[in-house]
Amino acid sequence: MVSHQAIKQCFNFGRLDIHYDILVVFDVFISYSREDWDWVKNTLLPNLSCEGYRVCVDFKDFVPGTEISENILNSIYKSKKTIVVLSKNFLNSVWGQFELQQAHYKAMTQV
Repeated sequence: MVSHQAIKQCFNFGRLDIHYDILVVFDVFISYSREDWDWVKNTLLPNLSCEGYRVCVDFKDFVPGTEISENILNSIYKSKKTIVVLSKNFLNSVWGQFELQQAHYKAMTQV
């Protein structure tokens, strides 16, 4: 898996040059700010699930006891795409910036 040192480098917005060879099990990972949790849980998630999408979201799929940074990376790489709920709250979130940067990096480096 990903080392703590690699995660620290990511927060400096350096590249995460770790090859992820993880089985894709979700259609989408939802990246959002905690302040937008109600809308994600009550509107976005049910609508995507109703359409048959396999959705990865932190409150149901993150592994307890695993570092949040590792959960984020695993979720991004286990999902075909990432949906970013881009709000003012998200833009002010350090974790949101990390998720956006990693999802962007994945999208730019995949062939």
